[in-house]
Amino acid sequence: MKKYVLISLAVTMVLSANAQNTSSNSEISAPAVSAVPAVPAVPAVSAPNSVQTNQTVKRRPSASHQRMNPSRQPVPSRQPAPAPAPQGVLYPIPVVPDYIAPASKEQVAEIVRVVKKTSFDDDKCDIAKLCVMLRPVFAKDLRSIAKLFSFDSAKVEFLSYAYQFCPDKENYTIVLDALSFSSSKDKIIDLINKHLR
Repeated sequence: MKKYVLISLAVTMVLSANAQNTSSNSEISAPAVSAVPAVPAVPAVSAPNSVQTNQTVKRRPSASHQRMNPSRQPVPSRQPAPAPAPQGVLYPIPVVPDYIAPASKEQVAEIVRVVKKTSFDDDKCDIAKLCVMLRPVFAKDLRSIAKLFSFDSAKVEFLSYAYQFCPDKENYTIVLDALSFSSSKDKIIDLINKHLR
């Protein structure tokens, strides 16, 4: 190890002497400097009996010192705990496109068939809401779906919900034909006016 340090010091001295000669004497060619192979610099290791310099050497505290001074122990880095692994069946997150084409005549006929087959107005309303949320339905088709309900309260609930998904809101007043009472019609008119403001 000492021999390697001495060789690297000698090479460093030769290189620095050549660099000084090159700057002072312009006749020395560049190949003379590059003739010495480059050796990576190795930090000098002082012998145990050598004179100490002014540089302070940081020593790692011993285990017994750390036990005596717990405040000097290194603080572990605080990283957030990993999220717990989900359990059960995982379903993919649905990707909703920016534009969904309105329901075709065949799709509207299928919605009408499914809603008509259901017994109670609450169930009919839930199914119809789900259908118009997944596929926008035109106002004239919403009117035909609303006519399948028995009570105006279910019709108003469905038509109020379906308004946000209707692609032709400018024609939404035609759904008023499906309602029996003027109070129900007033609720839908208020809804339309509220969204127009």
